[in-house]
Amino acid sequence: MVRAVVTGVGCITPIGHNVPEFWSNLTAGVSGVKAITLFDASDQDCRIAAEVKNWDPTGFMEAKAAKRAARFSQFAVAAAKQAVGDSGLAITDANRDDLAVVMNTGGGGVRGGHLCLRGCQAAAGSRGDGGCDRRRRGSKHHPSLYRSDGQYARSLDTK
Repeated sequence: MVRAVVTGVGCITPIGHNVPEFWSNLTAGVSGVKAITLFDASDQDCRIAAEVKNWDPTGFMEAKAAKRAARFSQFAVAAAKQAVGDSGLAITDANRDDLAVVMNTGGGGVRGGHLCLRGCQAAAGSRGDGGCDRRRRGSKHHPSLYRSDGQYARSLDTK
């Protein structure tokens, strides 16, 4: 049997960008549900959501990496950095293969998938074939995940 130990936690949520802020707001009954601001929801049946507000990823990664990353990926990097910091563990060559970050997302990649779908639909309309050319997806339709040669982008460079 392999045993796992939770040594540190981190979070980016609609009610807190770190564990103390999140916990304080959670126990105080603060709601993160508000009017949608990340896109124009005026034509939607539902105009409320639990969005992460006032987000600045540059406290956790270089601005260039943040610009290339999907928003949910920025949250993941930030929460992972918080968890590692909270753990107090020093990551060394001797222990790096024995450590892991386990995370969950409640809706990661939704915006990226939507943008990819819109790009594919636009490309299909111009080609008239009704499909998405996956070889071109990385360079044109989803640059945050794929390089122009169609290969997965390398890991984010973080500070």
